[in-house]
Amino acid sequence: MERFKTAGSIHDKKRSGRPRTATGDANAACVLAKLVVSPSRSTREVAQECGTSQASVSRILSVNHFHPYCMHFAGTAWG
Repeated sequence: MERFKTAGSIHDKKRSGRPRTATGDANAACVLAKLVVSPSRSTREVAQECGTSQASVSRILSVNHFHPYCMHFAGTAWG
């Protein structure tokens, strides 16, 4: 309650430190483009081709609601 009275909001302040660059827009676009072309690629292959780590690829997939064990496009009609 005290934070709301002093700051006018309950949200945290912006944190100091270096921002994450591995999961930025450029890397996310690369990762998602590779998976659109071939959804059956492994996260290791995509990480190597995009020049980022496997953990970053997994983070990008998680944020964009892709599941590495079930790569398919939701809402697309095939047939």
